[in-house]
Amino acid sequence: MGRSHDVKVSILTPAFNHERFVEQSIRSAWAQTHSDVEHIIVDDCSTDGTPALIERVIRDAPIPTRFIRNVRNVGPGRTVNLAFEHSTGDWVCFLASDDAYAPWKLEKLLAFAQRLGPDFGVLHGDCWAMDEVGAIGGRLYERSIIRPAHGDVFLDYAMGRVGVNGLGVLIRRDVFQAIGGNDPVLLAEDFDFYLRLARITRFAYLNEGVAYVRALSSSLGRNPTRYMDSVFAALERQREALGGHYREALHTLHLRAFDAYARFGPMRRAVSHGKDALMTASDPGQLAVAARHIALGGTREAVVKVVSPYLPGAVRDALRRLNRGLMRRTYGARGPSQRSL
Repeated sequence: MGRSHDVKVSILTPAFNHERFVEQSIRSAWAQTHSDVEHIIVDDCSTDGTPALIERVIRDAPIPTRFIRNVRNVGPGRTVNLAFEHSTGDWVCFLASDDAYAPWKLEKLLAFAQRLGPDFGVLHGDCWAMDEVGAIGGRLYERSIIRPAHGDVFLDYAMGRVGVNGLGVLIRRDVFQAIGGNDPVLLAEDFDFYLRLARITRFAYLNEGVAYVRALSSSLGRNPTRYMDSVFAALERQREALGGHYREALHTLHLRAFDAYARFGPMRRAVSHGKDALMTASDPGQLAVAARHIALGGTREAVVKVVSPYLPGAVRDALRRLNRGLMRRTYGARGPSQRSL
């Protein structure tokens, strides 16, 4: 690879209904201290004033910019793929239309790539949280229990031990092409995308903030059930590659699904994934850890339904008696309604 300032970078922006934020996003691309940059923006049939605002703002663009409008809404995966098709950079990165880059993002990650050499096809840095009015919070990995992906991470990523924030990445063009980009069929295209990348290249994490990711109430709108089902489908596709580790990855994913449904509902899905997590435990130690995890994270009803079949008879009976007493004190003699599960 040549010197970092000789390398061209394509910033890919999928835009959708972010009239309030898209100008700040575009200007953060213009503000990059790395000079050889192009910006490809694709609007995915926004229903607000986003397209008109983009057209007005980019009239004064100081960097090569291309604006494309989809003829129908196709989702972020296909939109990013289309942006990539129109790009020419040696490296590509993603900038959502409500987020923003720090001015030094590309310069620092390219210098990092120069030090690392060609074995690393995905580089990423940390991101600061940003709210709807632009107030900046802490860095995301400083408060996360998930480690940033670094090195050969295929197995760790499948297990949910490491993560990648897509706003902080810089991806070499050839590795993006090698996996065929995003799979637009999957709702969890982000999980699937980085899992497939991790099969073919190494990741490197730069422990510095490089971007600002905005947390919006509308960001929580994706269907959690469909999303989790899609994550399981992405993992199933890697079953052969994971080999003997597939069962452990599946076990871990069931625990993650239990956590999600125990928090957001429906509880019947939490119960189902909790049971599957225990059934996929590979040994008594892993079973005990999973049972404790479920006991700490679920409702009393869910804990009894999920954990008790795996306990010794005397302990199971005692837990059920305790639960019945708690239910009577909480709900009265009739107990909770079935809809509480």
